[in-house]
Amino acid sequence: MLKRAFLGIVAFLFFHIGQSQETDSTGYTVFRYDNGIISSEGYFKDGKPNGYWKTYYPNGNLKSKGNRKNFKLDSLWRFYREDGALEQEINYTAGKRNGYTYNYNEEGLLVSKIPYEDDVKQGWATYYFPERRNKEYEKKFVDGKVEGEAYEYSKDGRVIAILKYEKGFLQDRYEINRYNPQKKKTGLWITYHEDIEETKKVKQLEGRYVNGLKNGYFREYDRNGELLSTTKYVNGEVVKNAEELMNVEVKRTFHDNAQVEWERTYLNGKPHGVWKKFNDSGQVVSGKIYDKGNLLGEGIIDEEGLKQGPWKEFYQTGELRAEGEYLDGARYKKWKFYFKDGSIEQHGAYLAGGKPHGMWKWYYEDGDILREEYFRNGKEDGEILEYDEEGNVVVKGYYINGLEDGEWTIISGEYKEVGKFIEGMRYGEWKHYYLDTEELAFEGSFIDGLPDGKHTYYYDNGKKMLQGEYQAGLKEGVWKRFDRNGILILTNEYEGGQNVRIDGRKIKQ
Repeated sequence: MLKRAFLGIVAFLFFHIGQSQETDSTGYTVFRYDNGIISSEGYFKDGKPNGYWKTYYPNGNLKSKGNRKNFKLDSLWRFYREDGALEQEINYTAGKRNGYTYNYNEEGLLVSKIPYEDDVKQGWATYYFPERRNKEYEKKFVDGKVEGEAYEYSKDGRVIAILKYEKGFLQDRYEINRYNPQKKKTGLWITYHEDIEETKKVKQLEGRYVNGLKNGYFREYDRNGELLSTTKYVNGEVVKNAEELMNVEVKRTFHDNAQVEWERTYLNGKPHGVWKKFNDSGQVVSGKIYDKGNLLGEGIIDEEGLKQGPWKEFYQTGELRAEGEYLDGARYKKWKFYFKDGSIEQHGAYLAGGKPHGMWKWYYEDGDILREEYFRNGKEDGEILEYDEEGNVVVKGYYINGLEDGEWTIISGEYKEVGKFIEGMRYGEWKHYYLDTEELAFEGSFIDGLPDGKHTYYYDNGKKMLQGEYQAGLKEGVWKRFDRNGILILTNEYEGGQNVRIDGRKIKQ
């Protein structure tokens, strides 16, 4: 797809040989097909295209639009299918892809976001479940090939598999974060730090479950992936003082009554891991967590290794990152999270067990509101509002028990989507509108998240672009494509989702 779009631009000058040409005094030039339809338009300088350009299909539909700087492709270019649906958005610098390329399916829904550096895939790419806008895969590209760990997600947002790639080839795949038929945790579970940059996965806790109970070693990691502590479990119970885990230097000081006052751990002479302070009755009164000499947190850690009471957590560079309370190792009551400059990043409260509850707010670094969301007993419940950096609402909707429910408005790309969810699935009539004109772009119905019945797409001039029917999520019957003037240009006939005829001619299967 990318190659086709790129070659289409490279062939620009050759393509227009023999076409009629109109140029005004400013250098603005219009090329036309033999039928008089505009094929492209934009500015020429020194006999070469420069500045803003548009190209069109023979049916008059927009094919591409974007800017040239110093005769080279620059900034955002958009490419469209012949029926007018958005196909790609590509960011260019000096004629080469730099930044993200966005790919869309035939219905105009985002299916992938891929980063480039000088025309080479470089960095973390994201692939989506288009019907839910949730991540399906994350893969890292190094010099154009998938490399290292990649991640597969379930539709509820859990990482459910880790894939290992080497020079673009899949070498291994193992499942994590799974439930057994009784809905109890089983096998290896890994949780990740939530407040790390989007495309970076840093383990927070890993261990194995058997029939819902912790068994074996559970390891906790800091935000840099360094091991902080290891705890052994058998059938959900902590094994105290497991000999095989005593692999760091432990130093103790004592009260006058011979009770331990401080228990400190070191790695290569530097504070590392969990420090505990006791009163003269043997009760833990405070604690600290270090990573190779850097203080990451301070508060109480009990004999079971669980955080309790007020805590402060720090960035590796020493700035306050978060503050709040813990109860039995889980965040509890009010918490605040900070950017490195000390401004608020987010705040809200937790119930016992670390379950978010009540109103939560997120902010941009300049202090403007990013998102407001309600939780109940650990799940989204109530209204959600999300804002862009200019303060405009881009998402408005409601959750019930963690699932989208009720009326939603979602601004995504060039469109505003309006419709209803029931228990996390699209239901009933949905409409999409062009943001710049507020003209209807799509209307169609869904049942249990699957498209059903008549679906119609429109051009920004109000004319039909595409129309057909779904039955239980599959295209069925005749689908019609129209040009921008409303003239029928193509028919496709479907049976059970399979395209069987084009313009009445049977397709060989």
